[in-house]
Amino acid sequence: KVTVSVLYWVPRRMLRGTAVARCAASGAGVSLYRTTWGVPNSFGLEGTDAIADLFTRITRDPATGEQLFHGVEFCAGTFFPFLGEEAAAAEALIRTRNRAIVQVHTCGYPVPPAYHLAHGQSAGVTSGRRMLQPAWKEHADSLRFHAEDMAVRLRVPAGMEEAAKAHPELASGYGGSTESKHALVACINCHSGKDSLPRDDALKFLEEACVIERDVGIPICHETHRQRLLHDPFVLRALRDDLPAGLKLNCDLAHYVVALERVMSDEHDAEFWPELLSEVIARRAYMMHCRVGLPQSPQLQDPRPAQAAFAAANGVSGYSAAPDAAARATEEESAALTAHVAWWRAIADSMRERGVPVRAVPEY
Repeated sequence: KVTVSVLYWVPRRMLRGTAVARCAASGAGVSLYRTTWGVPNSFGLEGTDAIADLFTRITRDPATGEQLFHGVEFCAGTFFPFLGEEAAAAEALIRTRNRAIVQVHTCGYPVPPAYHLAHGQSAGVTSGRRMLQPAWKEHADSLRFHAEDMAVRLRVPAGMEEAAKAHPELASGYGGSTESKHALVACINCHSGKDSLPRDDALKFLEEACVIERDVGIPICHETHRQRLLHDPFVLRALRDDLPAGLKLNCDLAHYVVALERVMSDEHDAEFWPELLSEVIARRAYMMHCRVGLPQSPQLQDPRPAQAAFAAANGVSGYSAAPDAAARATEEESAALTAHVAWWRAIADSMRERGVPVRAVPEY
């Protein structure tokens, strides 16, 4: 996710895709969040005005000023874009009527070897040698460190509590407690653990993650992401009966398409996919990364043709494209987009049934 598409360089192209994302998650309580990674000039900003200008630029239609996104997702740790300007970032979120999803990478990004220390702290080094602990514990300690750190950095500024409640998610009573000092953070999206963790260690990490979530007071969801603990659907299926009751997922199913080198289908994957999607993924979903994967790529390099073809076939309003865009969509791209939209709809329906805000991030 550090390598980004040049589509980010033209905000209008990203904003057009929101029409398809809204169609996929159509219904009540939809909140679209915009990523900040890949956005030019998003690091090193100083002061509330500059950060608020960034949030406005990436969440509103540049032509009409309409707010198309109601939140932003950015990374903690090394990739945190507002280091030293946390109070300004918090005020800017309130001023622009946005909330934040904070992405955490346990033990760093990319995933380090098991012997690397969480957070790079010197406390684990004695006489030049590393004090080793089980890999799952390193990842859990890293999650706690970043969750507690972000809870402090993005706390609602004193005197702005009422203004923070004006966000649509909170004003409707649909997005969590309006009394929370952490009201600006909708949730933490965690790249959790490592794909090589043994089953028992993976469950220990997830159980500890739920403890951390209760201690910090911010919802934590675990992304279905390659390299990480939930890197393919068969790992999730193997863990399903022993997952902690309150475990939440961020569903980025494009990673599963790449991991299996196919777009999963009810017909060809009847032995596992329909049940896993409806009984595990959808029921534990707390947010979605709406990105379309192909068997050899986690994203469409140019999503516009497939989006145009989908919009034309499904009567999606608010979508504009070049006259020949739909004709340039390949059969593989169109089929992949159609499958992903069906998955997103199933997940969104489950989220509404459970009273969970439908937070969708059209990542690419």
